[in-house]
Amino acid sequence: MEAARLAAQQIQQHEEEEDDGNMPMAQFLTPAVAPDLDSSANGSIANKNVNEAWDLYKLKANTQTTFSSDRTTPRKVAGIHEIDVLSATNAKLATLTKQVELLVRTQMQGVNAIQTTIMCENCGANHSTSNCMLLASPE
Repeated sequence: MEAARLAAQQIQQHEEEEDDGNMPMAQFLTPAVAPDLDSSANGSIANKNVNEAWDLYKLKANTQTTFSSDRTTPRKVAGIHEIDVLSATNAKLATLTKQVELLVRTQMQGVNAIQTTIMCENCGANHSTSNCMLLASPE
């Protein structure tokens, strides 16, 4: 699109220097710009005079600012009750991460609590049943 902008500048400069609107448009075209403008001109842009081509440039510029391109999405400004999609996704991801961390922490505390509350089934002391002194045979 840079080439189209340069061609438009050349046309405008030519209009300022000479007010000859009958000059053929072909002298301002580059191979990169011509196909795009040909489709907009319902034929070949090279056959248009400078004034017709300039009107076409203005129309194309107005159309491009009115309708956004498929490749670019305009960034919406969030209002009081609106939030853009990226911010909403990031917030949900942060919340989910916190929930998973809390779940893991809670499970680890539960495992530690179970390990520290091991009691002997025979005497009720704080050791495993296999290590109970009551089961030890007197020697």
